[in-house]
Amino acid sequence: AASKTEDGTAVQRQSFGELFVDLGVMATQFRFTCPPYYILVMRSFVTLEGVAAKADPNFNIYQSALPYALRRALTPKTPYAQHALREAMLTSSGELRTEALASLIPDSKAETSADAADMIFSEESVTK
Repeated sequence: AASKTEDGTAVQRQSFGELFVDLGVMATQFRFTCPPYYILVMRSFVTLEGVAAKADPNFNIYQSALPYALRRALTPKTPYAQHALREAMLTSSGELRTEALASLIPDSKAETSADAADMIFSEESVTK
């Protein structure tokens, strides 16, 4: 997951723990609070990420979660979300916006919408 510094430079986070710390800093800086259950869920992810990192030092929670997150984002349940997805992914004539689909995949090598769909829904991405 990427964020930007105050000068607009992109920063790539390598761990969920870094995101958790950044959120804590922002909460203090902008005086907002998170519900307790958000904090508990985030702490659980940080713990799971730490355990996984002990088994595999190169573990990246974002890479592991990406296939599920993409499938979830591309299969909305509510009519409002389905409409929003259609608006984002289809032209006014109903054709697929290949660049919109490919943009969901970091460092995508997809050249067509079929390539992008294969990357998202492949068995390899499901098992990662």
